[in-house]
Order: sequence, then C-alpha cells, then structure tokens
Amino acid sequence: MKSGNWQARVSRDGEEFDEWLLHKKRELKNPTYRQTETIVRLHIKPGFENKRIMKIRRTDIKNWIQSYVDKVDKNGKPKYSENNSRYLSGHYTKN
Repeated sequence: MKSGNWQARVSRDGEEFDEWLLHKKRELKNPTYRQTETIVRLHIKPGFENKRIMKIRRTDIKNWIQSYVDKVDKNGKPKYSENNSRYLSGHYTKN
C-alpha cells in the first residue's frame, strides 16, 4: 500500500503509528527509516497517540509545534533552534 493510500484508524496506544512505520520500513533506506522511527517515537507519538489521526486539526499541530518553540533548557535558552521551528511550521501547517 502506498503512503497516500494509508488509512488512519482509531488509536490504541499509538498502534496506527506503529503500523505506518512498518509500512515505511519497506519503502525507506535503513538510515532514513531509523531517523523517521526516532522522530515518531520521541516527538509525534507522545503528542498525538491518544487521538484519532482523522481528528487532528491544523490547530492541534500548531499547538504541538508551539510546545517545542516554548521549550527552554536549564539556562532559559531555547531548547530547539529557530531553524527547527521554522521547518516544522512550514512543513506541517501549510494550507
């Protein structure tokens, strides 16, 4: 099944993310898959795993991105670079 044909299902502890990753593993080269799996596991699943994918709205994504923009380290400096924030904003919130 091609990525564009993948259908979202009701989330049960991030189950559909795992299914999607299994699908992507067949398509991606190993280093790209490892990077994708890490991003999903550490960043996307914690923010969205208890939500139906079809119910995630642009505002949910914008709020998720803002949560990363707002993160600071122990010295009060931004934890993530401005470039990362710009990439996320441009990549995931386009109309």
